[in-house]
Amino acid sequence: MTRLPREEVASILSSRIHPDRAPSFFKALKLQNPDLIPSPEEEMDKLKVKRYANARGYYEAVEEFIKFQAWVRSEYAKNGYVEIDEDYLAHRSEIQACSDRARDAAFRAIGFSHEAEELKNQFRRRQ
Repeated sequence: MTRLPREEVASILSSRIHPDRAPSFFKALKLQNPDLIPSPEEEMDKLKVKRYANARGYYEAVEEFIKFQAWVRSEYAKNGYVEIDEDYLAHRSEIQACSDRARDAAFRAIGFSHEAEELKNQFRRRQ
């Protein structure tokens, strides 16, 4: 078990993730179809199926984070610190690596020039 740094605990606890803060297109889809399961007619539209899957993934991730945040809050209140296992550390590293790859791909797609390296570094530091 490893203790989370206080800064990370503070970051987790101060996060304002909530289903109501979903992107408007996810909210609209959920309002139209609360289960976010495409109808048989909608299943013919691959884009619509993908939108449903993305919306479900978003809402599931929000719910998982809310549970995790509540757990962190209770652990911190009880112990004054939060200990996590190696699985959490591995998962966090995997997510960070995925985020880094996506950011680098976005930079390549935008076509940042070599002169813009400082701007790229600022984006990286905002993690």
